[in-house]
Amino acid sequence: CGAFSYFVTAPFHLLKTLRQAEPVRPDINVSAKLSDVRNVLRGSAPVSMRGALFSCGQMLGYDGLKSTAKAHGFEDGPSLHLISSVAASFGASALSAPADLLVARYMSMASPGSLTAVVREIYDESGVRGFWRGWSVSFIRLTPVMITYSTVYEQLRYRSGLGYLN
Repeated sequence: CGAFSYFVTAPFHLLKTLRQAEPVRPDINVSAKLSDVRNVLRGSAPVSMRGALFSCGQMLGYDGLKSTAKAHGFEDGPSLHLISSVAASFGASALSAPADLLVARYMSMASPGSLTAVVREIYDESGVRGFWRGWSVSFIRLTPVMITYSTVYEQLRYRSGLGYLN
């Protein structure tokens, strides 16, 4: 689900990335990059990978922690939803961090290159840890969203008589 959604929206992600890179990379011609279908789909693979990893991390974090906690006697309720939301944020940001970095670097390259070259460049600069550059910022940015979304969603379900998610 995450991979497909991100693939469909990849051109918009490209446009956003190019517009953000424009002030510091005046050599990027946004109009020219968007005039060719191959360029419009540029980055769709790492963006799709990011979507899949993000969704996987979110679901594993939320459902995994919630199910495990309930199996160990924790009561299903707002406190568990809050903690599970933080776990979802951690999982989503941790798993998608390498793809986030690849997407940003790949889409803002001045001339067409390969994902392999981008991976090699990141590794040569910082080693394996370099793929998680910016992870903490992503986690901090994402946590309030996850807490709000998941907790409110669970409460709306409960209050409307549907019960909490199992």
